[in-house]
Amino acid sequence: MIGNQQEKISLEITNSQTINRILELLLAFGAGMLAYALHGIMKNPIGVPGHHGLIFMGIIMTARLTTGNSASGTAASIGVGSIILFGPMGFADPFRIVTYMLPGIILDLLYLMPKSNRVFTKQLLLAALFGGMAYMSIPLIRIVMMGITGIPYNAVIKYGIFIPVISFFFFGFAGGTAGKLVNRLLRFIFKR
Repeated sequence: MIGNQQEKISLEITNSQTINRILELLLAFGAGMLAYALHGIMKNPIGVPGHHGLIFMGIIMTARLTTGNSASGTAASIGVGSIILFGPMGFADPFRIVTYMLPGIILDLLYLMPKSNRVFTKQLLLAALFGGMAYMSIPLIRIVMMGITGIPYNAVIKYGIFIPVISFFFFGFAGGTAGKLVNRLLRFIFKR
């Protein structure tokens, strides 16, 4: 026994890249569920379509940027879809599950574009634009589906086509900005 080195046993499971990726995806999944749950809880009709995009896209963008996983937007979308499917508001609107799952998936697709060394301002603008474009997909798809199926979309009936598209973009833009700022704050806090 003298001169033999003892084997080192590590109980740290977070050193595993696979476990880390699974935990990131679970975090994003939970963030998606939280984003839609808050959307349902905070029913405050202020008369502007898409006003929930600030919180919704803020949470989805924070999950996407904080985890750093290229599939975390899709995982958040699956969280959104699962709470819609199994929640109390499940089948009232047949297009709700598709339209509210799109923003996270679109974020992942937009972030697949080639990256360069961006300074924070460019990253903030990119996150804001991506958030706006992703959340704007909701009324765009609903307008197309309304044209195909004839199932009315209340925001278009009440405000016309352009107001919902513009306001959803604006609130998604604000949510993307908020998500990037929260991501930056979390990185600052956890680097200490």
